[in-house]
Amino acid sequence: MDKYYVSGVKADANGNCEICADNEAHFFTLYERNEAGESRAIADLDIRAGAEKIMAVYVERVVDKEIR
Repeated sequence: MDKYYVSGVKADANGNCEICADNEAHFFTLYERNEAGESRAIADLDIRAGAEKIMAVYVERVVDKEIR
């Protein structure tokens, strides 16, 4: 499993959010997964491309730390 991933998210009228397919998404969330497999949200963005660009920065930092 990847440490970072992006998923589409939709919210209902009460503000409850759930992961969904991209074509149903109201926004896109960048998540970080820990060693136990639990995820936490890092950022919410209006478009998937923006979330993926931010994810690339996080992935680059992890690789950079591993090299050092």
